[in-house]
Amino acid sequence: MPLDQQIDLFSYTPTQPIGTPTSLADHTVTTPVHTEPEVKDAPVGFRLPPTDKPEEDPLHEGEGCLWHFAQKEAIRMWPSAQHRKRSLAQLKRFLRFEGNDLVPILEFTEDHCHEFLEHISQPHTEVHKGTVWNIKGASEATQNRYAATLSKVFRTAKHRLEIHFHAENAMARPRFFTPEEIAAIRKFFIDSGDQWMADMVEVGCKTGMRRMEIYKVALGIIPISRCGKHAVIEAENSKNGFARAVPINSCLDAIDRLKESLPKTFSHRSFYRRWGLCKQELAPNDPHFVFHCTRHTAATIMTNMVELPTVQVQKWLGHRSERTTAKYVSQIDTVMESATDKLSSALGM
Repeated sequence: MPLDQQIDLFSYTPTQPIGTPTSLADHTVTTPVHTEPEVKDAPVGFRLPPTDKPEEDPLHEGEGCLWHFAQKEAIRMWPSAQHRKRSLAQLKRFLRFEGNDLVPILEFTEDHCHEFLEHISQPHTEVHKGTVWNIKGASEATQNRYAATLSKVFRTAKHRLEIHFHAENAMARPRFFTPEEIAAIRKFFIDSGDQWMADMVEVGCKTGMRRMEIYKVALGIIPISRCGKHAVIEAENSKNGFARAVPINSCLDAIDRLKESLPKTFSHRSFYRRWGLCKQELAPNDPHFVFHCTRHTAATIMTNMVELPTVQVQKWLGHRSERTTAKYVSQIDTVMESATDKLSSALGM
């Protein structure tokens, strides 16, 4: 199968493994000529100096949100002023990640922590006054401090509000969506008049792109290649600074619709509200029923059914290590049963 073909998870027939671009050489877009910025490696503990940019938008502080709860309980959770200041700063970084401050406290799951801790562990780049700084991912010790802060907050919330959340299990492996579940999710959104949500699910499952990457493609921030079959995700638009070209030819219709709808409809608040309604309808007791599972779905199907090598899946998803990719791949029982039959046949038993 040609390299530029895509997996169709909605009418899948097992085929030979397909390839995925290992470089952006053949999937570039026309850009103006400009002077390349200076690139520097940031030392450990490096912090960018302040800029002239306005202050970040204030966190949502309404009743029922995590920041409101944390401020009320801060002295009880962290009696030491210094510890309290540091912990609240860590919590604020978590809440600024992909609109977490808009998630109602009762709707948080382990996967919100999982995605955030994965994010801070990855190297990334930041631009300041024409210089590109390569910043290393957070050390294991730093990740543990963030995990301890989140664990403290959610254990307190569980006790005070009687919610069922175990932040200490934040690194538990989320699940994937079956074809039947994908169909049910898309039907729910279409029937609810939210075609854009159904389109995001389709693109997520077929490409493995992150939620905000899909959003950036729709807004043109992430460009489409000249051939029209790949989303060209440069380092500055990638969550971990890993550039890649993602095949999108099997979901071009959905992407075209998103280009029209997302600028008018998308916000973190509207997305989470609609996803929450879907979860309430289809999987009210499943804490792992999150949009990020579309990414796990793509990885699981590519590995189990398309038999794409893990190193290729790694490049497709934009992971820096196969260990991260392995966390995204679940076991499909029917595939394992088929493999057992083939093993028995090969052994002549």
